[in-house]
Order: sequence, then structure tokens, then C-alpha cells
Amino acid sequence: MSDRLRISSMWGKRFVEQKIAVPALLRRAGLPVTLFQQEKVYVTTAELFALWRSVGEMSSDAGIGLKLGAETRLARTHPAGIAVMCSRTFGDALQRLGRYKQLTCPEEIRIHRTDQEASVEFFYVESKETQPELLVDMLLSWILSVGRLGTDGQIAPLRVELRRPEEHRALLEGHFGCRVRFKANRNALVFRSTDLNCPFVTHNEELLTVIGTQLDSELKARAASNTVGEQVKQTLRQLLAGRRPTLQDVAHELGLGPRTLQRRLTDAHFTFQQLVEETRRELARHYLKQRSVELNEAAFLLGFEDANSFFRAFQTWEGTSPAEWRTRVWKNEHPKTEPKGGNSRKIKRLKSLVVLGLLSTFLCVSGSAQQTGESHSAQDIKQTKSSAPIVRTASGIVRGVTEGDVSSFKGIPYAAAPLRTGRPLSLAPAAAPARVAGSAGCEQVRCGLCAGRLFAWLCDDHDELVGRLPLCKCLGTFRSGV
Repeated sequence: MSDRLRISSMWGKRFVEQKIAVPALLRRAGLPVTLFQQEKVYVTTAELFALWRSVGEMSSDAGIGLKLGAETRLARTHPAGIAVMCSRTFGDALQRLGRYKQLTCPEEIRIHRTDQEASVEFFYVESKETQPELLVDMLLSWILSVGRLGTDGQIAPLRVELRRPEEHRALLEGHFGCRVRFKANRNALVFRSTDLNCPFVTHNEELLTVIGTQLDSELKARAASNTVGEQVKQTLRQLLAGRRPTLQDVAHELGLGPRTLQRRLTDAHFTFQQLVEETRRELARHYLKQRSVELNEAAFLLGFEDANSFFRAFQTWEGTSPAEWRTRVWKNEHPKTEPKGGNSRKIKRLKSLVVLGLLSTFLCVSGSAQQTGESHSAQDIKQTKSSAPIVRTASGIVRGVTEGDVSSFKGIPYAAAPLRTGRPLSLAPAAAPARVAGSAGCEQVRCGLCAGRLFAWLCDDHDELVGRLPLCKCLGTFRSGV
């Protein structure tokens, strides 16, 4: 079945009545701003869903879908709606509604009847996503308004079943006059089985015959047009790549003569140029949604001679440039969602508490470290003042020098940075070098870890190591503190 819906151009006026700016609405939904100005308005199922989602995003009225579905003025109704109102009973009206609905959109009206109950639900054949909540509200409200208007208010539904979580219960139950069951397995309006037998006070057999005959002929023409039109469009999708196919090219691919194909298109109320433009527009939308397809590449795939020709055609179709359309659609499909309601406030409050906690911890640690550093410094200074400037190490005695309140020591040996890989260096006291008796002016130093003997010059005056010692296998090089 073709995913091509014809909707009434009256929807533009009805949206204006609900204080919705139509140009902004269409841009938000990714549709051409001149959509409702066309003689025949066609959209796909995905575009219809995008339109109704945008209505919900732009309107602050939670009951806007219910209001739009409760329209009772026949002057704004499609001829199929007039035929429905002229039916004999409520059940007959639902059957006609399901049949003639094919003229306006590819959706099915399913009626399931048991001994006690009869349910009505809408099913979109080409749907690949969840139906917008406002669209569901509008359709179920419209079914109820048809039943109430036809029977002069003699029927009332038993319940409403909705897939969505519980929201606006009082509003929905007040409108439908029955209880609402949320988180159900379907979106349906349930009546008593006997309600389908209620006669319509608006029944008009003569008017029904006239309108019904016309609608039946349109259904037959639609079936024929779907066959021929879809065959031509499918062929065009295969041929559109770097060139623009002609009627002769398509007829050859379909195994028909050009005159035969032209005659069939005329009988189905199509022109070849119309089908070419529709196919190009559908493919253009498809290519622009693919981020990997460049604009020049899209123009080539659509059979345009150059990118400028594609830009002008797309401006005519959508009322905007390809780049702007791609950016808007990408943002709508990947919105930056934020938590709603109380959850948002809780999360923000939690984030603030975490930040304050981390800041407090940092300040406490910093203050403690500063106090500890100050106390240690004070103790060291105090100890330095009270102790004599003489230190005995494992390698001998080191005398310090006191200048005012500061005592300094030189000549304490220590290990340099490791020059070899292996076990990490240890600065434990056991690793300190030990002096070993040697020749005059030169003494040996024994490594405290490996007992290896190293030679070094010693200062007779201060009894400390002078210069650089050879490399030890385990500690590296000892250096003097001079």
C-alpha cells in the first residue's frame, strides 16, 4: 500500500483557530510552509506524525487534540464524513468510515465486536513509530462526536484504553464521560455491543446514495492509480542517477509503449511530470537525512544537471534551502532532552549538594594540610634551635653551621637518581655507606647493601665525602653534599 496520505487543507485554518502559527508549525515538522496552500495536500505517515508531534510541542493546551476531534460543522468535513453521518446506525457508520477512510489516509479502523463490548481502534499500515498522543486523542474524540451527533447523544463509551502512562486523567474522563485505562495494550474506544444498533437521527438515504456512488468510484480510481503510479515511481527511483528519465525510458522498463503508459496515467489522473517531481522530492528528503551524502552528490543522484538546479527545486518544494532543512530535521530527530518536572529539580539539587560537598572537603583538607605544615615547620625550627649543630651519621660525624636562627649541614651522602632499571632504590638507613680504612688521603667506602667497596676522597677537616664516587651495582652513585 502506498504511504501517501491526502489530508484536508482545512487543517491549516483549524490550527490557526487554536492560536498556532502555521508557518512555524510546518517548519518545526520539517514540512514545506506552503503545504496547506496546495490544491491537494499529500503527506506520508511519518510526516503526519511529525505534524501532530509539533502541534503538541507548540500548544500549551493539553486538550487541543480533544477539541480538534470534536468538530461538528459538516461544512468542514470531507464528503466521506457526510456519508458517514447519513448512515442508518452507528455500526453502519463505523463500517463506512473504515471503508472511505482509505481516500484520506492509509489507516485502518478496526472494529472488534463481542457479545458485550465493541471496540474501535486506529491502525496505521505504514507506521514505524508510536502514534502521537494528540493524534490519538483527536481520532478517538472524533469517533465519539460522530456517535453522539448521529444518535442525538444516546450512546456513551464504557471506557478508553490508552498505551501512554497516566496523565491528565480528569481532563480525558471529563471529555469522554467514562473511565480511562492507562498503560493498556492498545489505543481504543470501547462501547457496549448494543450501541452499534442505535439508529442515526441524521440518516438520509438519498444523499447517501449520491455521495456513496461518487466515493465508490473514487475508491476504484485510487486502486488503479496506486498500481500505475507506484510502478512508475518505483522505476523512476531506479533510473534517477545522473540523468532525468523520460516517459519513453520508463515505458521501456515497464514493457509498455509510451502511448499506452500515457493513457494509463491519464486514466489514473496522473501526469508523468507530477510523478517525477514527487519521486525527486521523496528521494531528496531521504538523501538529506543521511549525513554522509553531500549536497552536490544528492543533486547528482536526483538527476539534476547541477547543484543550483537542485537548490531551486528544493526551495520550491520545502520553502527553504537543503542545508537549512537538513539542519532542522537533524535537530528534531536528535533533541537535547532534559529531565522534566520534579526529577529535574531533584537532579539539580543533588548536583549542587555534591559540588558543595566536594568544595567543603577540599577546603578542609587544604586547611588541615596547611596547619600540619605550619606545625611541622614550627617543631623543626624549635628543634633546630635547641639542638647542637653536630650530627652523627653511619659514615661519620657531620658538623653544622649556625647563622642566626638557621643551622645548615653539608656533606650528608645520598643516592642519586637510578641509572639502571631494576628494583626501586631504597633510602633506608641500612643503605648508607660505611667507611673502611684505606690509604692516606683516600679511603674506601663500603656499600651498606651489597658490601661492595668504592673509593672516595675524604676531607680531613670535616671528615666528609668529597667529589663523586664510582657507581655501585645496587644504589647508583653517591654524591657529597658540598
